[in-house]
Amino acid sequence: MASTKAVSIVLVAGLCMGSIAEAGTDSAVHLQASAVAAVLPTSLMLAATPEQIGVAAKALEEPDASSPLTVRVTGFGQMGARSDGKDNNGSLGVSQVGGVVGLAYRIDDTYTLTLNLRSTRSYFSFSDEVRIAGIRKPFNDLNEFGIDPGLLVRFDENWTGFFTARLRWGGEPQNAFSDGFEGGAVVGASYRFSPDLTVGFGVGVLSRIEQSAQVIPIIAVNWKASETVRVRNRRLGVEVVVDVAKDLQVIVGGEYEFEAYRLDESSPIRRGVVRDRHASIDIGLAYTICPNIVASVSGGATIHRSIKLLNSDGQELDRFEADPAPYIGARLEVKF
Repeated sequence: MASTKAVSIVLVAGLCMGSIAEAGTDSAVHLQASAVAAVLPTSLMLAATPEQIGVAAKALEEPDASSPLTVRVTGFGQMGARSDGKDNNGSLGVSQVGGVVGLAYRIDDTYTLTLNLRSTRSYFSFSDEVRIAGIRKPFNDLNEFGIDPGLLVRFDENWTGFFTARLRWGGEPQNAFSDGFEGGAVVGASYRFSPDLTVGFGVGVLSRIEQSAQVIPIIAVNWKASETVRVRNRRLGVEVVVDVAKDLQVIVGGEYEFEAYRLDESSPIRRGVVRDRHASIDIGLAYTICPNIVASVSGGATIHRSIKLLNSDGQELDRFEADPAPYIGARLEVKF
């Protein structure tokens, strides 16, 4: 009973932290350290997805491995149902497809280099009734690209330090790489209190499109609550992983996200900015096909979505608030 209560508290705290950090967060970072990974949520990292868990950890935990390089490649997709606007101004459906490559290169028992590469395309389907700033379709599908180089330093059996830079480009195709840049860095450390509990903490600094730079405190917990239950961070949120069979896991979680994108010169809002923020909950099944391949499916709901449209000076023109909407997703992960 106490264990269940603790899990509930961690889940609620993770989602609340996402809401509090809204002014400066839209993604996350995962730090893996010693036997239990510490996962640190922050907008500075683009590889803030479950597929990145274990990349750096494997490099640190297996110093005698035949190869110092660990690679994890993941493809994912998510299809969302249409949701009505809260002001009865039409409906919107959002889907995504993308991929992530995570690399960790172990220099020696102390230093490990990491590199995460991410590409995502978001598809926005507006009904004919939608009007944002008086425009029926204010923007097209949006692209996001990220490059995150980092360094892990293992000071001893318990302490691990980390530094990661964050480079991100987001926008419509023509302006994604020219004016859609955001950059930042995160630095901090994790401490392994026991084989079942690791806590991480640090600070991040992030620039944002048409907004002042933000300083973000970071704290996260990775906890093995029992032999079959684990609690870990996921983006700006938390997930509970339950082993129901040897190769099968049930994953229940929630997260808060938001991203910024630069619009094209030819957009109705020339060089404007789209800010998409949303909170979601989901449940999924992950099946280990073989030691190096994991396939997963999930279903959930976006319980809140707000899309803001800004002009080129960062002034808000209008917004679209959407009702909750269900979605389904799939993911395939290959480890080398």
